[in-house]
Amino acid sequence: VVCPWLLRDLVDLGLCNDDMKNMLIAHHGSVQHIPTIPDNIKAIYKTVWEISQKKVLDLAADRGAFICKSQSLNVHLASPTVDQLTSMHFYGWKKGLKTGMYYLRTKPAAQAIQFTVDPAVLKDAKMHQAKAAAEKKANTITSKPAAVPLGSTFASSSTSGTSTPVSLSSTSLSSSPVTPASDDISSLNALSLDDTQKKAAEADPEFAAALLRQKEREYEEAKLLCSIENKEACLMCSG
Repeated sequence: VVCPWLLRDLVDLGLCNDDMKNMLIAHHGSVQHIPTIPDNIKAIYKTVWEISQKKVLDLAADRGAFICKSQSLNVHLASPTVDQLTSMHFYGWKKGLKTGMYYLRTKPAAQAIQFTVDPAVLKDAKMHQAKAAAEKKANTITSKPAAVPLGSTFASSSTSGTSTPVSLSSTSLSSSPVTPASDDISSLNALSLDDTQKKAAEADPEFAAALLRQKEREYEEAKLLCSIENKEACLMCSG
Protein backbone atom coordinates (compact mmCIF):
# COMPACT_ATOMS: atom_id res chain seq x y z
CA VAL A 1 0.00 0.00 0.00
CA VAL A 2 1.42 3.38 -1.06
CA CYS A 3 0.40 6.65 0.61
CA PRO A 4 -0.26 8.99 -2.35
CA TRP A 5 0.15 12.17 -0.27
CA LEU A 6 3.53 11.07 1.10
CA LEU A 7 4.59 10.09 -2.41
CA ARG A 8 3.58 13.53 -3.71
CA ASP A 9 5.55 15.32 -0.98
CA LEU A 10 8.63 13.17 -1.59
CA VAL A 11 8.45 13.93 -5.31
CA ASP A 12 8.17 17.67 -4.60
CA LEU A 13 11.24 17.46 -2.34
CA GLY A 14 13.20 15.45 -4.90
CA LEU A 15 13.54 12.49 -2.51
CA CYS A 16 11.50 9.92 -4.42
CA ASN A 17 13.95 7.30 -5.75
CA ASP A 18 14.85 3.63 -5.35
CA ASP A 19 16.98 4.30 -2.27
CA MET A 20 14.07 6.00 -0.53
CA LYS A 21 11.75 3.14 -1.48
CA ASN A 22 14.16 0.60 0.04
CA MET A 23 14.54 2.67 3.20
CA LEU A 24 10.76 2.92 3.61
CA ILE A 25 10.43 -0.85 3.24
CA ALA A 26 13.30 -1.44 5.68
CA HIS A 27 11.65 0.87 8.24
CA HIS A 28 8.28 -0.92 7.80
CA GLY A 29 6.64 2.15 6.27
CA SER A 30 7.80 4.59 8.95
CA VAL A 31 9.55 7.85 8.05
CA GLN A 32 10.49 8.82 11.61
CA HIS A 33 14.04 7.43 11.55
CA ILE A 34 15.04 8.28 7.95
CA PRO A 35 17.61 11.12 8.22
CA THR A 36 16.97 12.67 4.80
CA ILE A 37 13.26 13.32 5.42
CA PRO A 38 12.50 16.76 6.95
CA ASP A 39 10.91 17.03 10.40
CA ASN A 40 7.74 18.70 9.09
CA ILE A 41 7.08 15.64 6.89
CA LYS A 42 7.76 13.31 9.84
CA ALA A 43 5.23 15.22 11.94
CA ILE A 44 2.49 14.65 9.34
CA TYR A 45 3.03 11.03 8.29
CA LYS A 46 2.98 8.50 11.12
CA THR A 47 2.15 4.81 11.26
CA VAL A 48 -0.52 3.53 13.65
CA TRP A 49 2.21 2.52 16.10
CA GLU A 50 3.46 6.12 16.26
CA ILE A 51 0.09 7.82 16.81
CA SER A 52 -0.90 8.66 20.39
CA GLN A 53 -3.64 6.18 21.33
CA LYS A 54 -4.91 8.67 23.89
CA LYS A 55 -5.78 10.98 21.00
CA VAL A 56 -7.52 8.07 19.27
CA LEU A 57 -9.69 7.53 22.36
CA ASP A 58 -10.43 11.27 22.56
CA LEU A 59 -11.60 11.33 18.93
CA ALA A 60 -13.71 8.20 19.45
CA ALA A 61 -15.37 9.77 22.49
CA ASP A 62 -16.12 12.93 20.50
CA ARG A 63 -17.74 10.87 17.73
CA GLY A 64 -19.76 8.86 20.25
CA ALA A 65 -22.26 11.68 20.77
CA PHE A 66 -23.40 11.33 17.15
CA ILE A 67 -23.54 7.50 17.06
CA CYS A 68 -26.57 5.68 18.43
CA LYS A 69 -24.81 2.33 18.92
CA SER A 70 -21.08 1.60 19.09
CA GLN A 71 -17.88 1.93 17.06
CA SER A 72 -15.37 -0.65 15.86
CA LEU A 73 -12.53 1.08 17.68
CA ASN A 74 -9.04 -0.19 16.86
CA VAL A 75 -6.35 0.32 19.51
CA HIS A 76 -2.74 -0.24 18.42
CA LEU A 77 -0.25 -1.14 21.17
CA ALA A 78 3.04 -2.69 20.11
CA SER A 79 3.55 -4.65 23.34
CA PRO A 80 0.53 -4.20 25.65
CA THR A 81 0.71 -4.79 29.39
CA VAL A 82 -2.02 -5.16 32.00
CA ASP A 83 -1.26 -1.66 33.31
CA GLN A 84 -1.59 -0.12 29.84
CA LEU A 85 -4.89 -1.86 29.11
CA THR A 86 -6.33 -0.98 32.53
CA SER A 87 -5.35 2.67 32.14
CA MET A 88 -6.79 2.74 28.62
CA HIS A 89 -10.14 1.23 29.65
CA PHE A 90 -10.62 3.58 32.60
CA TYR A 91 -9.63 6.61 30.50
CA GLY A 92 -12.20 5.66 27.87
CA TRP A 93 -14.82 5.09 30.57
CA LYS A 94 -14.18 8.52 32.10
CA LYS A 95 -14.48 10.11 28.64
CA GLY A 96 -17.88 8.48 28.18
CA LEU A 97 -16.76 6.10 25.44
CA LYS A 98 -19.47 3.54 24.70
CA THR A 99 -17.45 0.80 23.06
CA GLY A 100 -14.16 0.83 24.94
CA MET A 101 -11.92 -1.39 22.84
CA TYR A 102 -13.25 -3.46 19.96
CA TYR A 103 -9.97 -4.59 18.37
CA LEU A 104 -6.54 -4.70 20.03
CA ARG A 105 -3.74 -4.70 17.46
CA THR A 106 -0.25 -5.74 18.54
CA LYS A 107 3.08 -6.28 16.82
CA PRO A 108 4.25 -9.84 16.08
CA ALA A 109 7.06 -11.30 18.15
CA ALA A 110 9.29 -11.41 15.03
CA GLN A 111 9.15 -9.54 11.73
CA ALA A 112 9.16 -11.27 8.35
CA ILE A 113 12.49 -11.44 6.51
CA GLN A 114 12.76 -8.74 3.83
CA PHE A 115 14.50 -10.48 0.94
CA THR A 116 14.03 -7.68 -1.59
CA VAL A 117 15.90 -5.00 0.38
CA ASP A 118 19.65 -4.43 0.34
CA PRO A 119 21.18 -5.92 3.54
CA ALA A 120 23.18 -2.72 4.11
CA VAL A 121 19.96 -0.69 4.13
CA LEU A 122 18.35 -3.17 6.53
CA LYS A 123 21.33 -3.00 8.88
CA ASP A 124 21.26 0.80 8.88
CA ALA A 125 17.50 0.81 9.53
CA LYS A 126 17.88 -1.59 12.47
CA MET A 127 20.59 0.61 13.98
CA HIS A 128 18.37 3.70 13.79
CA GLN A 129 15.39 1.81 15.24
CA ALA A 130 17.45 0.35 18.10
CA LYS A 131 18.88 3.79 18.92
CA ALA A 132 15.42 5.38 18.93
CA ALA A 133 14.04 2.59 21.15
CA ALA A 134 16.92 3.00 23.62
CA GLU A 135 16.38 6.78 23.80
CA LYS A 136 12.65 6.33 24.35
CA LYS A 137 13.26 3.77 27.08
CA ALA A 138 15.80 6.04 28.78
CA ASN A 139 13.38 8.98 28.74
CA THR A 140 10.62 6.80 30.19
CA ILE A 141 12.80 5.56 33.04
CA THR A 142 14.13 8.99 33.99
CA SER A 143 10.64 10.52 33.94
CA LYS A 144 9.23 8.05 36.48
CA PRO A 145 9.05 9.48 40.06
CA ALA A 146 10.88 7.69 42.82
CA ALA A 147 8.74 5.46 45.04
CA VAL A 148 8.26 6.67 48.64
CA PRO A 149 7.83 3.96 51.31
CA LEU A 150 4.65 4.39 53.33
CA GLY A 151 6.50 3.83 56.59
CA SER A 152 8.79 6.81 55.96
CA THR A 153 5.90 9.21 55.32
CA PHE A 154 3.96 8.79 58.53
CA ALA A 155 5.12 7.51 61.92
CA SER A 156 2.46 6.10 64.25
CA SER A 157 2.53 7.21 67.87
CA SER A 158 2.42 4.27 70.28
CA THR A 159 0.75 6.28 73.03
CA SER A 160 -1.95 8.35 71.35
CA GLY A 161 -2.51 6.19 68.28
CA THR A 162 -2.27 9.21 65.98
CA SER A 163 -0.10 9.57 62.89
CA THR A 164 2.62 12.21 62.86
CA PRO A 165 4.04 13.48 59.56
CA VAL A 166 7.74 12.82 59.12
CA SER A 167 10.11 14.85 56.96
CA LEU A 168 10.77 13.29 53.58
CA SER A 169 14.35 14.52 53.43
CA SER A 170 15.61 11.15 54.65
CA THR A 171 13.50 9.10 52.29
CA SER A 172 14.31 7.69 48.91
CA LEU A 173 13.41 10.99 47.19
CA SER A 174 16.90 12.27 47.92
CA SER A 175 18.57 9.22 46.46
CA SER A 176 20.34 9.31 43.14
CA PRO A 177 18.16 8.90 40.00
CA VAL A 178 17.89 5.58 38.27
CA THR A 179 20.42 5.13 35.50
CA PRO A 180 18.66 3.77 32.40
CA ALA A 181 20.04 0.97 30.29
CA SER A 182 21.94 2.03 27.20
CA ASP A 183 20.06 -0.31 24.88
CA ASP A 184 17.93 -3.44 24.75
CA ILE A 185 20.96 -5.73 24.67
CA SER A 186 22.11 -4.63 28.11
CA SER A 187 18.62 -5.34 29.47
CA LEU A 188 18.78 -8.85 28.08
CA ASN A 189 21.88 -9.61 30.16
CA ALA A 190 19.65 -9.89 33.22
CA LEU A 191 17.50 -12.56 31.56
CA SER A 192 18.29 -16.26 31.54
CA LEU A 193 19.15 -16.83 27.89
CA ASP A 194 21.21 -19.55 26.28
CA ASP A 195 24.23 -18.79 24.10
CA THR A 196 22.23 -19.10 20.87
CA GLN A 197 19.65 -16.54 21.98
CA LYS A 198 22.33 -14.14 23.24
CA LYS A 199 24.22 -14.26 19.95
CA ALA A 200 21.01 -13.77 17.96
CA ALA A 201 19.98 -10.83 20.16
CA GLU A 202 23.37 -9.15 19.77
CA ALA A 203 23.23 -9.56 15.99
CA ASP A 204 19.61 -8.48 15.51
CA PRO A 205 18.14 -5.57 17.56
CA GLU A 206 14.61 -6.51 16.46
CA PHE A 207 15.05 -10.00 17.90
CA ALA A 208 16.34 -8.47 21.14
CA ALA A 209 13.30 -6.20 21.36
CA ALA A 210 11.01 -9.16 20.67
CA LEU A 211 12.62 -11.13 23.50
CA LEU A 212 12.10 -8.23 25.89
CA ARG A 213 8.44 -7.92 24.86
CA GLN A 214 7.96 -11.65 25.41
CA LYS A 215 9.51 -11.52 28.90
CA GLU A 216 7.38 -8.50 29.82
CA ARG A 217 4.23 -10.31 28.73
CA GLU A 218 5.20 -13.42 30.72
CA TYR A 219 5.86 -11.29 33.80
CA GLU A 220 2.52 -9.48 33.50
CA GLU A 221 0.70 -12.81 33.09
CA ALA A 222 2.49 -14.18 36.16
CA LYS A 223 1.46 -11.14 38.21
CA LEU A 224 -2.15 -11.51 37.10
CA LEU A 225 -2.22 -15.26 37.85
CA CYS A 226 -0.63 -14.74 41.25
CA SER A 227 -3.15 -12.08 42.24
CA ILE A 228 -6.10 -14.26 41.17
CA GLU A 229 -5.05 -17.55 42.79
CA ASN A 230 -3.37 -16.14 45.89
CA LYS A 231 -5.19 -12.91 46.72
CA GLU A 232 -4.28 -12.66 50.41
CA ALA A 233 -0.61 -13.65 50.25
CA CYS A 234 0.45 -12.33 46.84
CA LEU A 235 3.64 -10.28 47.22
CA MET A 236 4.70 -10.04 43.57
CA CYS A 237 3.32 -6.54 43.02
CA SER A 238 3.97 -5.10 46.49
CA GLY A 239 7.75 -5.07 46.51
